[in-house]
Amino acid sequence: MDATPTSAVLTRAQLDLLAERVDAGADPHGLALWISRITATGALSVETIRAAAEDLKLGYDDGWYAAADAAERSPS
Repeated sequence: MDATPTSAVLTRAQLDLLAERVDAGADPHGLALWISRITATGALSVETIRAAAEDLKLGYDDGWYAAADAAERSPS
């Protein structure tokens, strides 16, 4: 899929958790639904979380981590 991260981005910690879970065999869509239910993801949609999980599963993580790093560096 190699989705382009949206303006609302996951943090490195969230991406690491997603990667850990999909590496363990979790379904990306089910994982996204679960995360959206148990956390305050704010502007992050289930679709964004699912796209990130799919990309992490396929090894397309560079864009997501770059977006997380940029968000952490930018002033709020």
